[in-house]
Amino acid sequence: MKKWLFNPFEFIAGTKSLLIGLAGLFLIILLSSLNQIHYGAIGIHFSKDTPLWFYFAQGIIGWLTTGIIFYIAGKIFSSSSIRIIDVFGTNAFARIPDILVSLIAFILPLGNIKSMAQNKNSLDLGTSDMATLIVVTFVTVIISVWVIALMWKAYSTSCNLKGAKGAWSFAIGLIIAEIISEIAFYFIRHNCLV
Repeated sequence: MKKWLFNPFEFIAGTKSLLIGLAGLFLIILLSSLNQIHYGAIGIHFSKDTPLWFYFAQGIIGWLTTGIIFYIAGKIFSSSSIRIIDVFGTNAFARIPDILVSLIAFILPLGNIKSMAQNKNSLDLGTSDMATLIVVTFVTVIISVWVIALMWKAYSTSCNLKGAKGAWSFAIGLIIAEIISEIAFYFIRHNCLV
């Protein structure tokens, strides 16, 4: 069970991980559009309601940017043969725990918290709202760490990169992917949304 939770890539890769990962990604996108949760390459935040296609664009861009960056890094730093389907498939599969963040948004009363995040002003949050915010923040951080740990395992397994070289190339790649995806989201938000 521990391996399935933290390193499922010993059991699943290639086409199977790609198909399961993309199914999970589309479920995340649909759930996030209902809860106004936006995902980047690694970031999660609430924002104003946007069209469904924008949630799809964010999900696909976040996945593609990390996949492309990790594939390039693997080609540069690994001496092994790297299959692009493994890199993209395991990267998509690693995002599946994000489904839990979207499900939590259905369970917990987030109305005032969403309003505060969307309007970028400080509402007077009551005690129950503050308690909800603390729980949501804690759970979101735990899930985000889990997703990043899975992304690391996906990268190190599919590119056969371990140790210091694998760790720093993964960290730098993830930062670059987040920057590129945020620039793309900014461009889309300011040029394609009314």
